[in-house]
Amino acid sequence: MSFSWTGLVTVLLLQQRVRTNEPPNVIFAMADDMGWGDVQYNGGSALTPNLDKMAQSPNTVLLQRYYSGGPRCSPTRGTVLTGRNHNRYCIWSTTGGNSQPDFKEPEPQALPLSEITVAEVLRDHGYSTAMFGKWHLGDFKPIPGGNKKWPVSHPGLHGFDQWWATERSAPTCTLNCGCFSNVTCLHGHYPNKTPACTNYYTQQHHSDHIVGWPNATEGDDSEFIWTLTEKYIREQVKIRKPFFLYLPFHTVHVRYIATEQYRSLYLSKNCSSDQADYYGAITALDHVMVITDQQGIALVRLMDYVDTRAVCTREECEYQG
Repeated sequence: MSFSWTGLVTVLLLQQRVRTNEPPNVIFAMADDMGWGDVQYNGGSALTPNLDKMAQSPNTVLLQRYYSGGPRCSPTRGTVLTGRNHNRYCIWSTTGGNSQPDFKEPEPQALPLSEITVAEVLRDHGYSTAMFGKWHLGDFKPIPGGNKKWPVSHPGLHGFDQWWATERSAPTCTLNCGCFSNVTCLHGHYPNKTPACTNYYTQQHHSDHIVGWPNATEGDDSEFIWTLTEKYIREQVKIRKPFFLYLPFHTVHVRYIATEQYRSLYLSKNCSSDQADYYGAITALDHVMVITDQQGIALVRLMDYVDTRAVCTREECEYQG
């Protein structure tokens, strides 16, 4: 992986609970490789009406100089979860990508089990904890060449009661299609790329056995993650238990691929196939961010954006509709 994270924007939304003595629910959602200048409220070309609404809300604190905790993917994620500089837990870079099948490419830099995460702290204070999305902080199974001291370091070992996660980067559409035969993969502007088997995994209940998502995930990956999210939120509301939910989306890291529903918004607006996939994937992510408001739940919500790539100018690719 060759990208570097050069900037971070966070949007914080705090809504007061009807009974202020109840602990707030917390959702921390993080976009991957999403540029500061991609969203509309910063003058970007991607259609982001829901993120714009969040940014402009009187209940929002918009931090324009909130930088990532590390120069690359894994150290930033470790800092988000631990609150510590990545040099303290010895993660400086990243390995892997979606070029190799799952469990074929080791992750020698793993988050040590000795680190205390925000999920562990909140769980100890009565919270339910969950994580859906990209992990990239260690292997789910021991692999030759992996971390010798921490050969396994998955979300379940770091305070998350429920989790479905990929080990590292994955396509933003039809994510695990390479794991199944007779399944149609969406290739977008990568017509000659054969997808590797990159799947979601979790820890089987009351065991150390790691199991994969049993079926092909169709369509946009952000929408798939939000399907898991909605189910989880409804469960916690039903049992009236506060929750901490960590959502590290794959969007819009390579391979970024958008469904036709979102690609078509940009292909007719002087955008290349690459740009239509890129901005389309961002719009798909933006689309799911409105659903939480419909749950009637008071939330603290954080949205992090990483400024990692140059964006096309508005004259080159602009949506006018």
